[in-house]
Amino acid sequence: MFLDITITYLFLGALMLLFTFIVSVYYLTNINKKNKILYHDFILGTWERTGESPDGNPWFFKYFIDKSQIEMKGNPEFYMKADYRILKEDENLIIMELRNIIGEDAPETGQLAIAIDKKNDMLTINGKTRYFRIA
Repeated sequence: MFLDITITYLFLGALMLLFTFIVSVYYLTNINKKNKILYHDFILGTWERTGESPDGNPWFFKYFIDKSQIEMKGNPEFYMKADYRILKEDENLIIMELRNIIGEDAPETGQLAIAIDKKNDMLTINGKTRYFRIA
């Protein structure tokens, strides 16, 4: 009698373990593996970087980023506008693909790397630091 109860409990334990294993394998193979973009809303707005040339002339460069387009303006005179899509986000770095670029001597496509410093509300765009949010 005691042996029959032990065998029954072992059998039920093995079934529960098998069920847990099958559910775990199913869950792990069906996880949504699409990259999640966490910082897209953070980069929306107007970002500006200012400075002075070696001659003492002031300059600025601005990025206007909305949900699907990016516009770049600068002084000395510079203007470019493009549609974008985010290719990937790796921790605090966003890689954008630029398409339909409008501007003087503009290529048809390009890429933009944006590093995010959320603590200081600042961006680094293509290696140029200290872009601060102005709107």
